[in-house]
Amino acid sequence: MKAAILNKVAGGFAIEEIGIDAPKGREVLVTVKASGLCHSDLHMAESKYGVPLPAVFGRELAGIVTALGTDAHELASTDDVVCSLMRYCGHCQACLAGRP
Repeated sequence: MKAAILNKVAGGFAIEEIGIDAPKGREVLVTVKASGLCHSDLHMAESKYGVPLPAVFGRELAGIVTALGTDAHELASTDDVVCSLMRYCGHCQACLAGRP
């Protein structure tokens, strides 16, 4: 799978081949058809948030589900999806209110 990777601050993105594990549990694999870089991605790429490099940016995307983990029952292979990938703790007040 190809990814736009930032290897160093102010180094520009490089298109590289990367390996992806098969999805497990509730994970799904999405073949990305479109992705955008938002302002927070640019701040992260400038190392303003201390993101360890190398890193792949473009967390807002649209694509097609191509594989599902054994417990991923909400989606089906070939479903069209839109994603905003963010880490969340699942325990703080914002996460519990549905605003991670």
